[in-house]
Amino acid sequence: MHFNFCSIPLFLVTLTITGFWFSPECVFTRQCISNSQEFVEGEVTLDLYKGQVLIRARKSPYSLYSEELVRYALVSVYSLILDV
Repeated sequence: MHFNFCSIPLFLVTLTITGFWFSPECVFTRQCISNSQEFVEGEVTLDLYKGQVLIRARKSPYSLYSEELVRYALVSVYSLILDV
């Protein structure tokens, strides 16, 4: 069976409603969801305004964003590209 992001919750609900909570497929799906959330940690600051949710700040110890790599003041990072 082919899965996409939207069909996994539907698949899990279908297995749960039909009584297959302890089936290998359901156990595997729950383990996949649990493993995908292992490094989800941090803080998010939100503003609620007229029915909208605006993200103001994000901070996580597992973030892939590196400020050193996005600053243009660091010439050494970009000199490798220019030396070609």
